[in-house]
Amino acid sequence: MELIVKKLVSEYMKLDEVEAMTLAGSRASGRNDSQSDIDLDLFVTRAIPVAKRREIASKFSDCMEIGNEFFGSSDEFIIRDSLIAVDICFFDLEEIRQNLAEVMEDCQARTGYTTCFVYNVLNAEILYDRNQELEHLRKKYQHVYPKTLKQAIVDKNYPILRDAFSSYYHQIEKAISRCDLNSINHRVTAFLASYYDIIFAINGVLHPGEKRLISIIESICVDYPPHTTQYVHTIIRSIGVDDNLLLQTLNLLVDELEILLKGKGFLS
Repeated sequence: MELIVKKLVSEYMKLDEVEAMTLAGSRASGRNDSQSDIDLDLFVTRAIPVAKRREIASKFSDCMEIGNEFFGSSDEFIIRDSLIAVDICFFDLEEIRQNLAEVMEDCQARTGYTTCFVYNVLNAEILYDRNQELEHLRKKYQHVYPKTLKQAIVDKNYPILRDAFSSYYHQIEKAISRCDLNSINHRVTAFLASYYDIIFAINGVLHPGEKRLISIIESICVDYPPHTTQYVHTIIRSIGVDDNLLLQTLNLLVDELEILLKGKGFLS
């Protein structure tokens, strides 16, 4: 696996457009399993022509999708004579700088996943850094989690759980009354995204993404509602099965979160 990564890096680093490369995803965090891809992030100063990308991928694979734009710009392929999947994601370096500054300096919160890009840049394994741009960003933000950002994430995400007119809870209630299972599932997912964003924020922990979140919270977060795991599992399992239990457990989860946030001074 390591040899494949080295060969990939040696090809992409030849491109003038490529400023830096990192090994990201579960392999960088040490949470990889047998199904984990090789996730490589390329930070570019301008778009790489698709023809160039296809030429490089063809050196390693006969089964590929080049120029995917489903979740941002990416190429995916299977290493020849293996089952090893490679996912290459392309990021505009200037946009990444702006994103990190908006979050870490301007303290602009999102509805869910606020610090994910920051986590990715600061925790991925640097494989190539032409002008030490990534290293500079790491030194700038590595040990910084502004208190103002923590509060901004709570202020942005807590009301939309249940209190706001347009809260996820009220949207779920309406979806249940309409027997709209698709909408219920969609809004529960958004509810949990904002919930997790709050938990990571109050612990001063950068959001690691969307996989294995419960186990990550249990292992690295100090402050979280005591029944988080139980309630989250109940919420997910009750979708489309027991509407009353779903709403009841959503309320219990928010009630415990409210107690925690008040105790920590995030809510008055």
